[in-house]
Amino acid sequence: MKKIAYILFTAIIAFACCSDDELVKSDYDYVPNPAGKPTGVVTGDANAEVLEAKLKGTVTQSADLIDWGVVVYKSGAAELDYKVASAKASASYSFEVTATGLSEQTDYLYKAFALNKDGITYGDERTFRTNETPQFQDTYLFGVYSAVDIDITGEEDDYYYEVEIRRQGSSHNRVTIKNIWDCGKTIQATVDFAAKTITTDNKSVIYVDDTYGDCWMRGFDLVDGSAVYYNLDVNVGYAIAKYDQGVVSFEYWAARVSAGHFGFYATYLTKKSD
Repeated sequence: MKKIAYILFTAIIAFACCSDDELVKSDYDYVPNPAGKPTGVVTGDANAEVLEAKLKGTVTQSADLIDWGVVVYKSGAAELDYKVASAKASASYSFEVTATGLSEQTDYLYKAFALNKDGITYGDERTFRTNETPQFQDTYLFGVYSAVDIDITGEEDDYYYEVEIRRQGSSHNRVTIKNIWDCGKTIQATVDFAAKTITTDNKSVIYVDDTYGDCWMRGFDLVDGSAVYYNLDVNVGYAIAKYDQGVVSFEYWAARVSAGHFGFYATYLTKKSD
């Protein structure tokens, strides 16, 4: 009897499978992704700075991922408190992301992650420590200077004016320079303490001309008597000054607008007060 029942059941199933009717949703149950959770999630190296860190990772299984990247957290933190640095926007499964909003001189844990509809997979847990905020080394740069310009003929102007150099916010290597060329404008620059140089930002406006518009400092070197510019883009430029305690010198710079040059100058600053 049991044998007969089994034969009948088998025949019914075979008939159903041979039916010409199209399958509809009610004919079958949902089958999860056979691959399951993401695989091959590897946590890479970290390059920590003061308030952020660049973190690397890879994911082998790339199909059907919802999100991937790196999570950052402190020891004992709940999963809901993880900082997520997603790599999804890069569309790369071998990635580097930047975790921001960190605290200086702090130990963090991190691990790569990958998420799909079946769940989340983490790579190995690793650690990094953020750096201490660097200190501005040559604070003697800050202060008020007496400035004088020398034109291309080498003749020094009789006219002296004041230029002020100050720290830019809390930066460890950025300054503002106010009133180059006695035009009242404030430009920004970066200090290289090892080289003892100050490099102005591209397109820092020192003067606005009624006819030609914005004017920038465009630095150059003299090579065989000809000017070789630091930046060949006609609409931007920067200048480099050398400095020591009490003196700053822009030895070669051109007053540049998009239509051409106003002239070629050197500008020397001598400190008056802090």
